[in-house]
Amino acid sequence: RRLCSECKIPYDPDDEILEELGITREEVEESDGQIYRQREEGCDECLELGYSGRTAIFEILTVDDHVRNLVTQEEDASVIKRAALDRKLMRTLRQDGALKVLQGETSIEEVLRVTREDTGDVEGTVDQMPSGDVPEAAE
Repeated sequence: RRLCSECKIPYDPDDEILEELGITREEVEESDGQIYRQREEGCDECLELGYSGRTAIFEILTVDDHVRNLVTQEEDASVIKRAALDRKLMRTLRQDGALKVLQGETSIEEVLRVTREDTGDVEGTVDQMPSGDVPEAAE
């Protein structure tokens, strides 16, 4: 869900919450330096929800020869994911959501809620994501 642009409020999450999302304090400062959260009572614009509209998060995998070979060898999905992340060929749902948090589009809580299954030791921080052209969410 997209934070309501009329009533979202600045938020200074502790480092533990940032770590859970995969964002460092430095990455927050390198963006506009501000994280936002839902205003609990919302406003008239968002029907008192604090959110207005939706945005999408994407899991993106770029396939190179190494990843292609793993797929054709029918390796386990976790092996393929780890290899793609190590080679900076993949952006997970949580990483893409983290970018949306840094852009002020959604809240940390919302990303954690919708990506609770996208966890484990194969996560990386935002700065470990591929930086190539990726699709933008539809408005």
